[in-house]
Amino acid sequence: MNTEELVARSAQFLDIMKWCTPFIILVCVFVFIRLRVGSAGFVLHRLWALLGGKKDFVNPTLQKEASKLDDFEKIKYVTGIRFHNLASVTTTLGWLKKHEIGLEELIRVRGYFDRVLPHFHGRFEKG
Repeated sequence: MNTEELVARSAQFLDIMKWCTPFIILVCVFVFIRLRVGSAGFVLHRLWALLGGKKDFVNPTLQKEASKLDDFEKIKYVTGIRFHNLASVTTTLGWLKKHEIGLEELIRVRGYFDRVLPHFHGRFEKG
């Protein structure tokens, strides 16, 4: 293989990568968010808002439920804790307030936190 062939093949490879890179990045971002949140709801909601334009429902009941779902997906993404439902989120927030633990502290030690029955397991102690 001479130098001209090598340059030509490299140029072809770079041309292909130029078109593939955005898709590879999108897939990696989707996988990261899916693993962090535990569902694709967060990504799908953002995609719907981007493509659909208007993200609010006309019906107030539907809008209220959509807002709850949006809040639920956001708190899972922000904390990295895979809560089962919005009720477990509110129970956890009440538990944190009762024990005077900030949400920012919980995020740092989320690996020791039991999201089903709000408590810490392992050798975690506040302080």
